[in-house]
Amino acid sequence: MSAEHVPDENKDALAIGCACALIVFLLTVVPIYFFPGSTPDITLHDVKLYTFNVSNQSISSNLQITFFCQNTDDDGIYFDKVDVYALYMSRLQITPTTTIYPTYLDHGDSMLWLLRFNETEVAVNDPDLAMVLAQDVINGAVMINVKATGQLRYKNKVWSFDMKVNCPVYVTFGNKTDDHGNVDPFAKGCDISV
Repeated sequence: MSAEHVPDENKDALAIGCACALIVFLLTVVPIYFFPGSTPDITLHDVKLYTFNVSNQSISSNLQITFFCQNTDDDGIYFDKVDVYALYMSRLQITPTTTIYPTYLDHGDSMLWLLRFNETEVAVNDPDLAMVLAQDVINGAVMINVKATGQLRYKNKVWSFDMKVNCPVYVTFGNKTDDHGNVDPFAKGCDISV
């Protein structure tokens, strides 16, 4: 008895077929389970500035920040850890970092994150920044960047992903508004990266 001989053309066709099947598998399965889904829709709903005092090159502030978060992905999203803080002109952190408790949003769900930052005094060591700050106080408006950084997981994904949110907003205060400051309605957009 002699072993059957398989022609080389059949071996080549089999190898090409297997390679094509592997490529199709990798192109469909890997993005589904290993790459992030749709970015959640996060907007700055409200900022209330209760106190903003400048004295002896220091800032003391007391504010409340409300985020609106909506899951636009087809699957659920777990927000494992989200840290939120505010910066004056993207340069000086004026609030302590506050952590939002782990939350889950199913497809299409939305929620509000309400954060209150009690009065904190921060030194302003940069003389140029102190000059700009003094002018902003005279004008009755300050540029605040509300930032959120953290980890999120998609329900049907393997990895967790870093999330960075930056919401620049002008807040007016003093004699120009009511008692709690007012957010410029055209400056509520947030840049989000996952």
